Amino acid sequence: MKNTGQRKPNHLLRQQRLLPGWSLQRVVEELCALCASEERLPGVNAAMVSNWETGVKKPSPFYQERLCKLYHLSADQLGFIETPSYDGDKASSLKGDAIDVQNSTLTIEAPAFPDLGDNNLAYPHFSRRTALLQLLSIANIAAIPAVTFDAWERLSLAGSGVSAMNTDAFRHFQKVFEGCWGLCNAGDFEGAQQILSSFLPRMIQIAAKHPEAATLAAHGLRLQSLLMGHQLRTSDMVALCVQAVEYALLSKDSNALSAALNGLAVAFKYNQQPEASFKAYQEALYYSEQASPLFQSRVYAGAAATFAQRGRKQEALFYIGLAYEQLPEHPEDEPDFFTADNGLYMLSYYEGLMYLSLAQPQQALNAFERYKHSATIPERNRLEIINHMGKAAIMANNLEQYAMHLEEGLSGAIALKSKKRFDEAISIYRYDMPRIWLDEPLLKQAAERFELDRYTKA
Repeated sequence: MKNTGQRKPNHLLRQQRLLPGWSLQRVVEELCALCASEERLPGVNAAMVSNWETGVKKPSPFYQERLCKLYHLSADQLGFIETPSYDGDKASSLKGDAIDVQNSTLTIEAPAFPDLGDNNLAYPHFSRRTALLQLLSIANIAAIPAVTFDAWERLSLAGSGVSAMNTDAFRHFQKVFEGCWGLCNAGDFEGAQQILSSFLPRMIQIAAKHPEAATLAAHGLRLQSLLMGHQLRTSDMVALCVQAVEYALLSKDSNALSAALNGLAVAFKYNQQPEASFKAYQEALYYSEQASPLFQSRVYAGAAATFAQRGRKQEALFYIGLAYEQLPEHPEDEPDFFTADNGLYMLSYYEGLMYLSLAQPQQALNAFERYKHSATIPERNRLEIINHMGKAAIMANNLEQYAMHLEEGLSGAIALKSKKRFDEAISIYRYDMPRIWLDEPLLKQAAERFELDRYTKA
């Protein structure tokens, strides 16, 4: 077995598993299904797949061949063949301490890319693409431009030459991506995942030659991270956001880099790595100076909450003030509205978190209530606010209000099919709610309805 210093993680292989949202066991099952048709039983398990991805072992030629079939990619595209690194600009200009995923410090370098050559990727058949685009149309999320099929063909051929993609094609996929984000906001995580995985892998592969593709790759990986979060796959969130930062650096797009670093900070927060989250926000604050006001506002709000966690009240108040100041009057009319994932509701959420950290529950409740002034709010964000309003009610010793938010948070999470929102409500119930409240009729009703006894902390 290789020692840790000799390992070379296969990011390309892991990336192909994460893009459709597969677990390690799902890859095992898919490989077994492939081998079943050959009447050959494989001796593969989840630990082996993990070793392949982390560089502990390299898959044998037998499994390399099956993995290529499974992902419809060639051996070099899955990292089985050594290729020279992309000699692009390095991220040596990153300010402050570096952030590393494993050690809660962040080191970000431009990614290595293989020479794609003349690839023949198995992209969706026309009927498949039509179905995906119809899903967007039915959802009434994004206007799909007339260049539809030409754009898909250009994307599938882009590896054969730099000139394959053009402005209209990239504009088309930007619209499709916005549609994916819109589906996510509408609570259709599965639909968003389905469409995103149909074009994101190719964008990633051509990102070295096209800054526009690198931008879409960065935003797409960040959305993928969010979708993973709702499945409680928080470590995958971090891995995807680290990659998003790499592609954002490659794109030289200030908005993409600001959003990617913000996404990484959020991923660290959900992964219970507050120090890494704080450092990522420091990077985001530095780079957001070149971003648009909508992206700046998002970063300032998140930073305010992290400063409050450290008891740095004046800085927290300063940045939440900046967040409100920079937020456009009508953010939904901004060209990057979906990509920024920002609005009055988001500032309401982070201001509420800020006051929770400062042990001011009534101010937190007042801040959370401001989400109701938003023109629109994604259900995933509304439920997160509801859950934290429950936490503020506990701090304010308001049992009746907490019971109301608990019921709304749990029923909403079930309807949304979000494991993250459900787990969030349960965590507050288990670790923040006073045990004495368990005997109260209001809480007993909720406990019976949602079978909460199993979550009661001993």
